[in-house]
This record gives sequence, structure tokens and C-alpha cells, in this order.
Amino acid sequence: MKISLADLKIVVIFALFVYSIVILSFYFNYYLFGMIILSILMLMFLVPYFYGAPWFPSERAVVKKMVDMAKIRSSDAVYDLGSGDARILIEAARRNKKIAKLIGVEINPFAIMISKIFLKISGFESRIEIRRQNLFKTDLKDADVIFVFLLQKTNNRLEKKLRKGLKKGTRVVSHLWKFENMKLVRADERLKVYLYRA
Repeated sequence: MKISLADLKIVVIFALFVYSIVILSFYFNYYLFGMIILSILMLMFLVPYFYGAPWFPSERAVVKKMVDMAKIRSSDAVYDLGSGDARILIEAARRNKKIAKLIGVEINPFAIMISKIFLKISGFESRIEIRRQNLFKTDLKDADVIFVFLLQKTNNRLEKKLRKGLKKGTRVVSHLWKFENMKLVRADERLKVYLYRA
């Protein structure tokens, strides 16, 4: 499996961060604390990395741009693959009170727990469904809009599924990473947001 330079940077930054936390914990004789922090960080970042991407919340400006580009209609079925804390779906729900379906797909149980808290606080828990699921096993046949902020290697793998399984006209909005063989409709290079159409 080929790893990109950007993916390698993410792994190195994560490894240095974890190493620093553990060393500091052991230095101050907080062994249990160090092991708990290490376990949480592994759950949050490293385990999801092998299923799609580690959890890195998108900036506010990026979230707004992604929702702007999607041009969501009330009749749309909207999916966020790797939904994290559900901030993109919450933004979509705030802008349009009548979206037919809002579904977040997330495999990280810690991120799901955080997203449920945010949904409760925002008042959208009855409108947004969060599924604990592998994004490669998610049925997307009814999708009108799909949001992704994954890794390049994950986008490459996901692209095959999207090109085969999406209905014509489905909008796919990606942050940072591209789909090489899908039709690019619009791009914001400053924020690295890309709109594709199936």
C-alpha cells in the first residue's frame, strides 16, 4: 500500500503528540493517566485511520463553503462520510429546515459520542441520524449530496464505489483531497473544497 507524503505527515504528527503525552505522564508518575490518554488518542485517531481517516474537525469557513457548494434542496438525501462531530450536517440543517434526510456515517465511537452531544445542544437530534458504520459498506444509492473529508488513499478507494453506486447527478463535496476520475464542477483552491458530480 502506497502512503502519500500528506498521510505520512499526519501519522508522524500524531506519533509525536502521543509520545509527548506519554513521556510527560510517566515523568510525573501519572502512569494510569498516561495509559488512559494513550487509549483515547488511539481510539480517536489511529484506529479510524485504517478505516478511512483520523478525526480532524473542519474549520468553520470550510464547513460553510462545503455546504454552500452542495446547494442542498429540501428533497435531498444528504450523507456525510466520516461525519466526526456532525458539524457539516448541523450547518446544513441550520440553513434548510426541511431537508429530507441527513445521515452521518462514522466508525469512531468517541466521535459519535461527541456528535450526539452536539446534536442535542443544537436541537437537531431528531433530524440528523448518525450511523456507526464502515463508510465502504454504506448504501448510497439514494444519496443526492455526499460530504467527505478523508485521506487521499481513502478517496482513491472510495471513488470506485461512488462511480459505480451513485445515481446520475449526485453532488460529492470533498475537502482537501481530490477524486482523480470524477467530474470536477467547482473548486475553491484557497479553502481546498471541491465539488464533483456523478
